[in-house]
Amino acid sequence: IALSAVTASLEEQADVIIVLTISGNVARMISKYRPRAPIIAITRDNTTARQLHLSRGVYPFLFNKTESVPLTKEKPSAGEIEAWQNDVDRRVAWAMSQGKSIGIIKPGHVVIAVQGWRTGSGKTNSLRILHCT
Repeated sequence: IALSAVTASLEEQADVIIVLTISGNVARMISKYRPRAPIIAITRDNTTARQLHLSRGVYPFLFNKTESVPLTKEKPSAGEIEAWQNDVDRRVAWAMSQGKSIGIIKPGHVVIAVQGWRTGSGKTNSLRILHCT
């Protein structure tokens, strides 16, 4: 997924890559490929946020506004899936606002969002191309 995110950022001429992460591994792997776009890593873990400061081009942010909506069941209900996606969308929107506040995201920029399909390390498998408003 890391190489796919960097490739997509180059093909789409993305201005920023947003990564929702628990352990920081995907953000570090994306950084390893040295993308042109800066990486905004959103985590709920203090240690991960501190460690990500050591990775090239990564701007870590600690998201602690709300409790996590875990999605750990093998067959989650439609309501649980919707709550999970709302939580993901809230974190991506918050990441965009943080990027705007430090001046690396502007309206009209293309953003690559990398996320997992459920809670936990090693579950990152989704990539979205968004436009900042």
